[in-house]
Amino acid sequence: MKHYKKLFWTIPFLALFAFLSCKNVVSPNLPDISVFPNSLSVTLDQGETSKKWIIISNEGGLSLPFDISIEFEDTLSVLEFDGIDDYVEVPDHPSLSAIGGAFTLECWLKVGEDPIQTQEILGKWGSGGSYNDEYGLDIPTSSILELAISGASGGMTEIRSNSTISPYTWTHFAGVFDSASTSLKLFINGILESDMTPSTLTMNRDTDEPFRMGTYDFSFHSNFKGQMKEVRIWNIARTQAEIQANMNQELSGTETGLVGYWKLNEGSGNTVYDSSPNNNDGTLHGGLKWGITWLSADTTSGIVPSDGEAVVEVTFDATILNAGNYNANLIINSIDPDEPETLIPVSLTVR
Repeated sequence: MKHYKKLFWTIPFLALFAFLSCKNVVSPNLPDISVFPNSLSVTLDQGETSKKWIIISNEGGLSLPFDISIEFEDTLSVLEFDGIDDYVEVPDHPSLSAIGGAFTLECWLKVGEDPIQTQEILGKWGSGGSYNDEYGLDIPTSSILELAISGASGGMTEIRSNSTISPYTWTHFAGVFDSASTSLKLFINGILESDMTPSTLTMNRDTDEPFRMGTYDFSFHSNFKGQMKEVRIWNIARTQAEIQANMNQELSGTETGLVGYWKLNEGSGNTVYDSSPNNNDGTLHGGLKWGITWLSADTTSGIVPSDGEAVVEVTFDATILNAGNYNANLIINSIDPDEPETLIPVSLTVR
């Protein structure tokens, strides 16, 4: 009978020990992470964006510090300019000068922050007050886009967008000059923002200045801070319909009138290649870095209190992606002893 009593008390303790061993519980105060959902999947049309959320919960008795990183399976890169000394320089070439009867300049931009002073984005402009100017795009403190062109006599004409540019958001810019109608137009995301027809407007200078991205003259304003993609120069006046037709997709490089085309997607190295027939390749300066385009989280670290949760916003951005499938992993590292790394598979389908 004594043996049965001993067994009666022993079995519950063994069961409890086995349960604690399976849970690997050392102390009830340890952090205990759980993440919902365990995967993210989105389908977007070209040019669209979407937001999803993940919830990081802590069911333990101590606070849970965590870090988030993104591991991409796809090498989709853009140039990231630091706003200090980063720029790309393309040697002077007649094809880059607006000496014909028409001209179109296009690019995709993601401004890093509301500018506290005017930032030079790109252009072919004389430095040091040389007045060796052709064209330049900048963003003043009012967060509008401003395109300046200079004619053979040195006179300058400026055109500005009416709406402001939101920081941390991809924005498409197009500036169009047409000598036939003596008009200068500015488009934002394919929509006409400004249209002017000054009677003295000319655009026929060919200087020896290089074409630069991230700055244009080093002299008057600060460098551009943000990301840049798909820089295009045409020797034709593109219509609104033509701009809208391919602003969200890569070009072949052989399109009629395309005289300069830098995709800025190389992902490594110090050279950006001109995909137009002119082969006006550019060189990176100032330690320019390559960034990823289509997935981001609104935080890279945080602390979840005991029995609390943190919500992380994840943005999918198909603004400048071609149709296809894209994959990545959100990696959450924490001090949970049982699960120090949590992997969240992420997929994006672009139609």
